[in-house]
Amino acid sequence: MNFVSFVSFFTFLFNINVYCQDDDGPYRGKFLGKLNSYHHQVAGDVYAVNDWTLLITSFSYDGNGADTFFWAGAANRPGPQGFIVPDSNGKTNVLERYFNKDFTLILPDKKKITDIKWFAIYDIWSQNTFGDIYIPEGFEPPTIQKISTLVGKVNGITTESVDILDAKRIRLNQFTYDGKAKKAFFWVGVGAQPVSKGFIVPDEYGYLDPLRSYKNLTIILELPGDKTIFEIDWFSIFDHETKQNLASPHKNDLPNCLQLHKDFQVSWEIFGPAITIQLAGQVGEDEYMSFGISGSSDKSQMIGADVAVAYIDGFRGFANDYNITALTPVNILV
Repeated sequence: MNFVSFVSFFTFLFNINVYCQDDDGPYRGKFLGKLNSYHHQVAGDVYAVNDWTLLITSFSYDGNGADTFFWAGAANRPGPQGFIVPDSNGKTNVLERYFNKDFTLILPDKKKITDIKWFAIYDIWSQNTFGDIYIPEGFEPPTIQKISTLVGKVNGITTESVDILDAKRIRLNQFTYDGKAKKAFFWVGVGAQPVSKGFIVPDEYGYLDPLRSYKNLTIILELPGDKTIFEIDWFSIFDHETKQNLASPHKNDLPNCLQLHKDFQVSWEIFGPAITIQLAGQVGEDEYMSFGISGSSDKSQMIGADVAVAYIDGFRGFANDYNITALTPVNILV
């Protein structure tokens, strides 16, 4: 029998399977709350991505304020004693109209979210607050998220680790690549795995040229325009001449691991509100492996269990989710 090594299911790169925030969808950071709306149709949800970055989702503002800015401060409530927070383009212009927009804001001058008591949409000329949200006392922002290593089978690609610094920046630690692929780029997109449909991530200098060679360099990449990690599923070094994924982070080094069988291993990691589960095993073409949550809180029980069943079909791997509602006897034919 031919056996293949197969990782059945895991949270790949940026996708999170377990949530602890008010809305459904991918994990976006620590949820601070909804903007309090007072004037000019201000609305939106606010998340803390890291020490100095806010993610604003579904943001609306009618744009009719005379001298209105994103505004933050350490006073007890919004007022003249505060500072402008640059917009999503890094500008400090008077705010224009927004309708249901998602974007990130970075606090200026190395200020941290823990340094402020509130964030507001504030009109300096009239000294009116159009909308605001208060930072909870004792608030602790999310930390840097370590993804995994980036290792390729060709072109000598290696890294010590890959870190998500915030909603827009990815750091490759001790990155090495021989530079021999003619049309290789840092590449991101959506879907189960890296493909030619996606978009280029500029290099550490902001250039869009094919990648040069690297030797044990730590570099920081920034997603272009208004793109954030919450809109992508994978990061890759992709060669557009051969249409080949040269390397992408492979999450096979989760910190917790249990060998359930000589050919079957389960690993897991808890990061904030996210639980990542990975199965690895030697699976024949006519076999499957599965793992699930018991139907009982105090013992192993199949009835009521939530189970993922993983298998190989040709060269593709699949994982299907099932709720066990009944037992079926096994008939052995001699």
